[in-house]
Amino acid sequence: MHRVLWIDDDRLFLEAHVLSLELEGYKVDRAYTLSEAAGLLHVNTYSLVILDIMISVRAEEEPEYPPSQTEHGKKAGLVFFKRHIGLLQARGAKVLVFTIRSEDGLRDELTRAGLGENNFMTKAEGEDTAVFLKKVQSVLAGGGENA
Repeated sequence: MHRVLWIDDDRLFLEAHVLSLELEGYKVDRAYTLSEAAGLLHVNTYSLVILDIMISVRAEEEPEYPPSQTEHGKKAGLVFFKRHIGLLQARGAKVLVFTIRSEDGLRDELTRAGLGENNFMTKAEGEDTAVFLKKVQSVLAGGGENA
């Protein structure tokens, strides 16, 4: 059984998809903040980490992700990914990144940081459960490079 860590502050989007993953036999841990995600990542081993690259960050709650480093919170997930890629790779975890919209610059930046070119999906694309589950299976099978 694959264990998944899903990091997203959009609870409605996350919960709808967690249910579809659980029905397919995946065990899913949820993190609604990057601090919570970091804690879970350090104590558990995951096959897959699903990350909202533009997760909201409130400086007073997560001082380790200051606005100056995250383009005022717009790329906090990217900072998280860069900080934890070594651990993810060491544990063999794959990463699937979600974002609201596709931006070539962001995709290029993620690829340079070590994310596989196919490990990227917009939330609009992910609305289709069948498409989402196929992407998850592809990423787990190595359809994109790692992390």
